[in-house]
Amino acid sequence: MRYDVKYGKTRMARALKMYHNEPPAGERLPLIRNYDGHQFNNRCVYVTDVQNNQVFCKSQKWFQSHEIYCVHIQNNKTVSCTCKDVQICKHMLCVEMNYQELRSRKVRRLRL
Repeated sequence: MRYDVKYGKTRMARALKMYHNEPPAGERLPLIRNYDGHQFNNRCVYVTDVQNNQVFCKSQKWFQSHEIYCVHIQNNKTVSCTCKDVQICKHMLCVEMNYQELRSRKVRRLRL
């Protein structure tokens, strides 16, 4: 299956799927609440609560890699993520959607 079909066409589409607890096509939702010392208690099963200016976010490829990325927060804005994406990544967007007080951009257009 093509990547864009399985996970979403754009970063925003992928982040929205994560925010709405929609697993990738053909996968199941990662309902594991505690993993590797991280507690995923938020209503979104992909992100943790904010702790020490960090939020941890599960990968959409959770069942393949069990990867967790760290989204760093500074001055009430998401500033970086430990994933390989060099732009504003889906993990940062998902965290911003879950914690609206962390919005780092004034206006965002949804392109799906």
